[in-house]
Amino acid sequence: MQIQQGTCTVTNEDTTVIAAEAVDWTDAQTAILAGTPVFFSLIGSVEIPRQVTNVTPPNLSGSGFWELTLASAWDEDSQVDVPYIIHKDFTERLKLPILSPGDMQTAQMWARAMMILDQFGLSFGGGGGGGGGSGSTLFTPRSVLSNTIIPAGASAIVLEYFFVPPGVTFRLEAGALMRIII
Repeated sequence: MQIQQGTCTVTNEDTTVIAAEAVDWTDAQTAILAGTPVFFSLIGSVEIPRQVTNVTPPNLSGSGFWELTLASAWDEDSQVDVPYIIHKDFTERLKLPILSPGDMQTAQMWARAMMILDQFGLSFGGGGGGGGGSGSTLFTPRSVLSNTIIPAGASAIVLEYFFVPPGVTFRLEAGALMRIII
């Protein structure tokens, strides 16, 4: 889930985001301390969210409010009392966003996830071996049709949950064969 409560202040050419009212960013601080990425964006922004490198509680901050430290300086206009989003839920291995009902600006986080997958050369679709050097294939429920072979030593990721209706058998067999029998 995202943190979407309250407002904040961002200043051009500054890396510090300051909570503009009594909000609680403990969950973001906990995520940072656990090594989970945290990202920040303003509500309504079309930019890909910016990475947060530190979260400072009010009792340790210079402002007396919660503060975020961005990985790079804010390069847009300064703004006061603007609504924001803190993205704090990501998968452990690839650090892809875990989107939840009620999350906002999911297109930006989806774009970030696609850039990560692209770095690994993952392909969308059924053929084994993938589209890049990693030998991985990314499957969506709509792309797995039948008898998809994943070569030995390669990996596959099944993205999303999918429903197996009555009368259909789903079988993952040794030898890297995924079979859906209708």
